[in-house]
Amino acid sequence: MANIRKLEFADNRQALELLQLQLGAYRAEARLTGIHEPPLLAESITTLRQSKETFYGYFEEERLVGAVSFLVEGDVVTICRLMVDERLSRRGIASALLEAIQELVPGTRQWRVIAAARNAPALNLYRKIGFLEQSRQQLAPNLELITLTKVEL
Repeated sequence: MANIRKLEFADNRQALELLQLQLGAYRAEARLTGIHEPPLLAESITTLRQSKETFYGYFEEERLVGAVSFLVEGDVVTICRLMVDERLSRRGIASALLEAIQELVPGTRQWRVIAAARNAPALNLYRKIGFLEQSRQQLAPNLELITLTKVEL
């Protein structure tokens, strides 16, 4: 876990790096899923600081190249965001982030995540580590979301 550490948004640099990484990830996902006009992100340093999510980043040579955020409610962890610099995709960064947070939140009974149905790489990753489809929701003609869960025994 040497390359993975908690993000602290008191540092404007980390917040700006995360916002830049997130914008690139959303644009890449929009291309992947066929959504030509991704929704504008109203995210800012202020909203990141106010978020109840816990954020961890993956760093290469002190550059943020991946991040994950999650919420813990009782024994349920919801993965809110998972993003990797698209130039570095398929190098195990997302897997390392997911593995790290599973170690950081012991005693968790259930994990939950929502992914776009057309985002095959994300769905494959979640399924590979034991997530199962729970439900689907059609939000727009080109946007179907899948809720996946993983139960720990």
